[in-house]
Amino acid sequence: MPSQTVVVDSGTSYHLLTSVASVADPRWRDVLDGGPALAREVSGMARRDLLGDVRAPGRFGWINLLSVAGAGRGPRTVESLLSRLAASDPVELHLTMLGGGRRQLLELVSRETLVAALAGDRGARSELRAVLAGDDTVLEATPWLLRSDPVEVQAHVLRVLSTWRGLLLPPEREASLRADLRLEARRRRADLARHGAARLLAAVAPALAYAPHPAPSRVVLFPAPAMAPVVVVVDELRRTLIGYPPAADEDGEDALLLGARALADPVRLHVLDLLGAGGLTAQELAHQVGAPRTTLLHHLALLRAAGLVETAVGAGHSTVYSRRGTVSRWSSTSSGHDSVVSVSKNLDTDSSQF
Repeated sequence: MPSQTVVVDSGTSYHLLTSVASVADPRWRDVLDGGPALAREVSGMARRDLLGDVRAPGRFGWINLLSVAGAGRGPRTVESLLSRLAASDPVELHLTMLGGGRRQLLELVSRETLVAALAGDRGARSELRAVLAGDDTVLEATPWLLRSDPVEVQAHVLRVLSTWRGLLLPPEREASLRADLRLEARRRRADLARHGAARLLAAVAPALAYAPHPAPSRVVLFPAPAMAPVVVVVDELRRTLIGYPPAADEDGEDALLLGARALADPVRLHVLDLLGAGGLTAQELAHQVGAPRTTLLHHLALLRAAGLVETAVGAGHSTVYSRRGTVSRWSSTSSGHDSVVSVSKNLDTDSSQF
């Protein structure tokens, strides 16, 4: 089994997309540290319904564009991202936003079916909807993204990102942010050199268990403060992108607040109780909790960010959620299977966490 190359990257192009994604779904804003405040700021500054335009592609639509932000060489600036998006083939860009570059989706549906679905084929759309609603993926696609014309999608994306940049990321602010992100990346590169890839991955993504499978050849880590405290994972066939928030000290005040926040909801307490008996998929949890899977996912994200739940994914398997050993620090729910974060020696990963 081939080993992976792990690198640390940074750039304001990553930040732009994760910031937009952080407000794209109202259900997720409260999960993120800065989500509610950013949504209010956007609403107060925009002269039109910018949040409505952001919602149209959905959070996964924007997150999937990280593949474009991380492609090729050169600076990861907002300008370079907008140039690449403008130069992209509209159909290919549309497929990327739909998840056509994700390993998890491509293992379940063919590229030909994806292309046919976007071209309006009813059978292909039905097959794609069934896959997205199934238990083997946590990916989603909004109705707007499924039915829109590729040229319309490209124009919409460029308009939203250009407007967002003009309002919230002017040149002086982008320059300052870029310097901060580069400093964080340098620190993580130093950690990588001193401690190795496995320890670095365990530090920046402590709630992900990497299960063995034919791994991509490259893992790209990049700081994504807009997504704090959630880790973003985009799994491609030959590359995995992991956006991580600045790590909090597990024994510090931030960790205590995260734990208290995660346990301040009866649904999340119920989830922890159910996971005490062993790992479950999101679909299985949704059935037992009596809530839609899409609603449950943001609860799971917050529990994972607090270190109470971990995610394990392997090729050909559904995403499985398990309680971690740290649960006993926070809760007196029934004891059961307490899993421990594991990173295989080849650093294999195949997951879609956001």
